[in-house]
Amino acid sequence: MAKIYPERLPESILKDPRRSAERRFYEAASQLSKKYTVFYSVAWQAVDAKSGARDGEADFVIAHPDLGLMVVEVKGGGIGFDSRQGEWTSTDRDGVAHHIKDPLEQARSSKHELFKKLKDLPGWDDRWLTMAHAVSFPDIYWESNLTKPDLSPEIVLDASALKDAENAINCAFGYYAGGQSGALGYERLKLVEELNQVRYLRQILHRLVYEEHIDPRDIVILPPRSQERSDLKDGMAIANFTIWVKPTQIRNHIQVTSVHTFKGLESRVVILAEVGSEASHDLDAVLYVGCSRARTYLILLYDRALDEETKSKITSTV
Repeated sequence: MAKIYPERLPESILKDPRRSAERRFYEAASQLSKKYTVFYSVAWQAVDAKSGARDGEADFVIAHPDLGLMVVEVKGGGIGFDSRQGEWTSTDRDGVAHHIKDPLEQARSSKHELFKKLKDLPGWDDRWLTMAHAVSFPDIYWESNLTKPDLSPEIVLDASALKDAENAINCAFGYYAGGQSGALGYERLKLVEELNQVRYLRQILHRLVYEEHIDPRDIVILPPRSQERSDLKDGMAIANFTIWVKPTQIRNHIQVTSVHTFKGLESRVVILAEVGSEASHDLDAVLYVGCSRARTYLILLYDRALDEETKSKITSTV
């Protein structure tokens, strides 16, 4: 089965009737073969000199080491497109049609913005990469005669396609690749997963500070690796916060330092991050020192690709 983030959908998504189409796609994506990695609800932010910051979100990002990356925008209900007006609609179970954003443009925009982010990652190489985008309409059987010029049937994942999601997704990748090999590769896949960990860290910090009203100065992030080897760099911006090696009294600053450097100290909230294969040889010390630094609140972020024995040791510790 595919590796999927998050491993379980939050309760808020499971109970939201407006997310039923996303839940159907999530269930289908989770059944893909083990080479696939799937990310749900990937937020991004683009900044340009004229219009400033612009937020967006990709419903799903699908990664495969041999095939590339694909962004999928999911729309539920009875999807329709009026070619005369250039308008998209979704009809609900009561027969009421609602105007919706162009799903194809949403997928295409997310694809371009995420690719920009990836190219800026340290270690990202310039080898050709198949970057695909597609739309999914899980509630309907899409009629090919409704297809607009930039919406080929190969990139429409409708109710029929999701019955064999892997074949449909493979075909969509093939449509974009043509005769070229645009493999992602395992090294770049690892970078994508690390970028996803930063996204989770952003969500955690938002919840701690804005929902649980914890002072950012009471939070410390502890990766096992040194600053030279960690992806969490001194001065790095994560949403509205900046992480610094040295503690400061500025409210939106959060300290980040290695587990071993923080030995003998403590903090109200400790986020033990980047616990991956590189830490496995020293895992007992990392867990003992890192977990014992928290006075009241401990959060642990670890790589799901770790072997079962290592994951069991981590979960039993916390």
